[in-house]
Formats: sequence, C-alpha cells, structure tokens
Amino acid sequence: MRKDLLRTTTVWIVILVLASLVGMFAAPYYISLLIFLFIYATLALSYDILGGLLGYMNLGHIIFYGLGAYLFAIIINNLFMIWGSQLILLSVFVATLSSVAAASGIAALLSYPLFRIKGFYFAVATLGLITLVNIITSSPEMSPITGGFSGISLVSDLARESNPRNSYFMAMTILALTSLIHVLIRRGTIRNIFSCIKEDEQASECTGINPFRYKQIAFIISAALASLAGTAYMWFQTYTNPRLVFALEIAFLPIIIALLGGSGTLVGPLIGSIIFTLVYQLLLVNLPSLTKLIMGSVLIAVGIGASSGIVGLVRGLSRLRRKTYEASPPY
Repeated sequence: MRKDLLRTTTVWIVILVLASLVGMFAAPYYISLLIFLFIYATLALSYDILGGLLGYMNLGHIIFYGLGAYLFAIIINNLFMIWGSQLILLSVFVATLSSVAAASGIAALLSYPLFRIKGFYFAVATLGLITLVNIITSSPEMSPITGGFSGISLVSDLARESNPRNSYFMAMTILALTSLIHVLIRRGTIRNIFSCIKEDEQASECTGINPFRYKQIAFIISAALASLAGTAYMWFQTYTNPRLVFALEIAFLPIIIALLGGSGTLVGPLIGSIIFTLVYQLLLVNLPSLTKLIMGSVLIAVGIGASSGIVGLVRGLSRLRRKTYEASPPY
C-alpha cells in the first residue's frame, strides 16, 4: 500500500516538475493552449465530484465558473484602486479567496431548494439557473457592477500586470489542488458514503447517513473549485461577458469532458480535457460553424454508447484480455 502511494506520489511530482518546465520555456501559443486545458480539466474534475461520485448531473455547474470570473474582476479592480501595483500578488490572492468564498456561499444557499428534487428535475432546474444568472448579469440595473451585455474587464493598469506565464502557473496550481481534493474524496471514507447515497438515498438514510448534508458538501466543494477555474480564466483573459461564461452552449463542456474520459475517476477527466482541448481548437480553426453541432453529437454519442468513457473502455478491454488468457488452454 505504501509502495503504491509512494509510486503514485512520485509520478505526480514528476508531472508537476515537467509541467513547470513547460511553463517556463514553451512558446506563447502552447502556453495559452495549456492554460485552457488546465481550466477545462479543473471544470471537469470539479463537476465530477457531484456528477460522477454522487450521480447528480449539475447542468448549471458553469455558473460558478462564471461567478468566479465576475467576482474576481470586481474585487481585484477595487483592490487595485486602493493598493495599486505595489501589492498586486496580495490583491490576486485576496480576490481569488473572496470569489471562492462568495461562490461557496451561493452554492450553500442554492442547495436547499435544489436538493429537494432529484434526477431529471434536478438537471433541468440547474440548467435554468444559467439563464437566470445570464439575465441578472446582463440587466441594465446590474450594469454599473457587471458591465451588462458589454461585460467586464480588468482595469488597464491591472491588465498589464497579467501575463500568460503567470496565468499558466495559476491555472496549473488550481488544477493540482482540484486533483488532490478529488483524490482525497475518492480514497477517503466519504467516498463510501457518496457511493451509498448514489446507489439508494433512502437506504443510506436508514443506515444513519444524512444525504442532504453530504450532497450539500459535494455541491459546495464542486462550486468552489469551479469558481477557482473562473478566477484563472479572468486573470488570463482580463475580460469576459455573459455570452462567454453563462451561455447554454458551454454548459455541457464539463460534462462532455468528464464523460469522454471516464466519470468517477481522476485520470478520466484529465484524459478527456486533453482530447477535448485539441479537438475543440482544431474545430474552431477549421470548422467554426460546425463546432457546436459536433460537440453536441459527441455528448450524445458518449452518453449513449460509452458512458464509462475511455478509462472504462480500457479497463473493459483489459478484463476481457485477462479472462481470455485465463480461459486459454496451457501448452
């Protein structure tokens, strides 16, 4: 057990070191590509905590990503006006923590009405939240704070402080933290509780488990990590608007990535994010008008034909090969 843990830890340390070296020496285009890969992977892993481990398909997961971006911009712009460029790192840190805390609080409040419903109704209700948040952030009444339809950007002096390499290491750190939390949940006793709730909520309640409490915890953690991805996005892009972070067409991205790689695993969403980022960029460059159609088709195909994703497919083939080997007569 300790040897496995040591081997796994060593592998991940090596990966982090290599990723750090890439961040220091890679060309700007590849830095930008990897930043989006890290953000997509963080979104998929954070979605998977509620969607994969608990079985609640949160179609509105993307709202916390958008809230993270908006809250980060609003807070850091105000901090920059007070502290200036002297304390830029502190401003980024405080704005990030404040955005995560606010998103977590919103998730805690939303959990009370949302977890009164299950299954299809839960998915539809969370999808409706995207439209609601989109309307609020776009409204003229909120324009002094959110910028309305025009969106929000970091103040010009602050935007100059941001650069792709800083954003790269910020996004990489957030992904590493998200991966660690995902692993701790999967390897801890809470995983058994999540599995019990996922299989049968009523039965789990009979054993003394409080399903709402654990669903709320998963929802808050999932929302907090998604908002972290939003802060990294905002620091990198320095501008966003409701169409970029609250659009219905991007609501399915975390689900596509998680299902493609293999929901309920750590490696699955990471593999899915790599494949998705490369394919998505190729489509945007070569077939921009068909990108949404193809992505929707991929979601349907993955959901119907390969719900266990690439990781599940590889494991299935491995089991089949092992059974075939055991059944074959000795020579």
